[in-house]
Amino acid sequence: MNWGVPAELWGLLNVAVGALLGAVLTMYASSRSSDRSLKKAQRVSFLIDAYRVIEDSSLRVGGGYERDFEKAMASIHLLGDEDNVAEAEKVFRSAKATGQVDVKDLLVSLRRSLRKELGLKHISDEFFHIRLQ
Repeated sequence: MNWGVPAELWGLLNVAVGALLGAVLTMYASSRSSDRSLKKAQRVSFLIDAYRVIEDSSLRVGGGYERDFEKAMASIHLLGDEDNVAEAEKVFRSAKATGQVDVKDLLVSLRRSLRKELGLKHISDEFFHIRLQ
């Protein structure tokens, strides 16, 4: 049934509906991809900040870093990958059991996963701190 509409008009209508549907689907896919990219960038930013805080607060004489350190550890627990979270849990357990914190393995884990996420080459897991006095 064509309700008295010429065949050429039906063809044009089909093309217009197809183009509109294609445009809507493309916009939807692009929006989802953009959302994923923004979430990934925010996650990476939080983990880089956590890395910097933990590295900066380690091997320091004196206090004043506790609150920032706690926030950084919470960010890792929330946003880190499986290895990051496992290393963070080791730090928690060690702090609870001995009152001492060794963050080397956690920092190496964070550095490794962040470099991978950013598409950077893998580098040695050797780690060192420099503290100037």
